[in-house]
Amino acid sequence: MKASIQHILIKRLSGSNSNEFDLCMIELSSGNYIKSLNYSEHLILKNNSNGWALKALSQIGLSDYSSNFNQLNAGIQSIRKYKSLNSGKSSLVFEIQAVFIHELLLKTETLVNEKLQEIEEMHLKAKSEKRKRTIATVATIFSYLYASNSKSRTPKFLGYGATVAGYVASNHFKKNALLISNAAKGELAETVSNISITIEMASKLKKRTHLLESNLKLECNRAVKQYMVILVNVYDRVITNYVQHYSNVASANPFTKYFYINAINISESIEGSQFIYFSDALKIQNRIPVYLDLQKQIKALNLVKLKDVKRDLIKMHLLCGGICLLGIFILLINKNVNPVTGSTIFWVGISLYIYFRFFPIGELRRMKTNIRLHQKFLTSFIVGFEKVKNSL
Repeated sequence: MKASIQHILIKRLSGSNSNEFDLCMIELSSGNYIKSLNYSEHLILKNNSNGWALKALSQIGLSDYSSNFNQLNAGIQSIRKYKSLNSGKSSLVFEIQAVFIHELLLKTETLVNEKLQEIEEMHLKAKSEKRKRTIATVATIFSYLYASNSKSRTPKFLGYGATVAGYVASNHFKKNALLISNAAKGELAETVSNISITIEMASKLKKRTHLLESNLKLECNRAVKQYMVILVNVYDRVITNYVQHYSNVASANPFTKYFYINAINISESIEGSQFIYFSDALKIQNRIPVYLDLQKQIKALNLVKLKDVKRDLIKMHLLCGGICLLGIFILLINKNVNPVTGSTIFWVGISLYIYFRFFPIGELRRMKTNIRLHQKFLTSFIVGFEKVKNSL
């Protein structure tokens, strides 16, 4: 904690129970958050409402992407408790809230940077192992990426999704609860959860820093700016993941379940949910209008009915498979017919399979068309993002 921030806390919160307060501030400024948390609780037990503010700051200091992830939300609840107990002191409360958000954003920056570095290292390691063709190692790495932490190595992302979904559902942006819950999974699970909790606070603080005294205003503006940089870096990774996932779906064989299930549910995939969430959070349509075209194509894919897709698949299989079987039947049963005839018919069926691989019929053809349009818009989107990402 910076000296200027400590000075503000001492100036605004010191008063009764000064011994516990001083001890709490010493531990808080030294980074001994467990001890500062204990001292803050002593203050709370003595009905000193300032203890809630110090407790909130201690909880943010303790938070991490491992066993203490819940401390982020706990810290927010503590600062709200402080606000409710000091409702008649709006100027003081806002200043302390600003200090809290300042520390929260700096902590978020640290945690997200560590996570992005960890992800990058794991991807590089995965590529290296893949080149060596050590399949078992690659499988372990990707399992680690999508469900583990380097310290705990325990499955967490579903828990984080539930944590943030519960937090979101209890707040005024309930309409985004399902989207955020879907997005808070995979290798960026903790990061998405963290940002979904902090992004609105950062936005509100940015709009009201002019009400703060000069030193705190300077520190808060700096924290918000750093936070936005890290947010754009995460968004960059999200776009990369979404492009890779979409490319895999687009190049898949339309006869496979992987293709049509993932194409229809592209917006509900982890990569799709994260892309939509961050795009909406950054109001990216205002800077990159082609995003609206991407949304239209995603909606068009979502509207496809699975039963219609399966009907068209059966038609293609019956046509191609029937011709192939006819060719085989002629080769095996009718010995009076030139074998070239049966072989030709068989290869006509195989050729139809190949043709339908690239030019399917019915709903599958429309899906392929929408996917090609989506890829075109996605390419334009990436170009636009590169131009504006440094100014977001």
